[in-house]
Amino acid sequence: MSHEYKISAHRKVGEWLEGKIDGFLFQAKVYDIGSQYGIDNGRVSKLTIWAADRHPGDAIINYDRGWDKSPSEGWQQELLQALLAYLEAFLVRNMGG
Repeated sequence: MSHEYKISAHRKVGEWLEGKIDGFLFQAKVYDIGSQYGIDNGRVSKLTIWAADRHPGDAIINYDRGWDKSPSEGWQQELLQALLAYLEAFLVRNMGG
């Protein structure tokens, strides 16, 4: 990746996380283990990313156990990959493991 993203997240309720990645907001449902419903069989089963000045209904990327709106441009794919790497490691990092 050519860009280092600034990412922050906090637990909203249960498995739901919300946070920021550069100028974008996101909500994600992240489980302890991967599943067939997760992105690339991973732990993220739901994910919405939208610009900070937009409503969540104006998502640039949306995954709900399948792609509703997949990344259509290279920069969106890069943003997604950075966020997925962060989210896949989130629970381990916060549990001190």
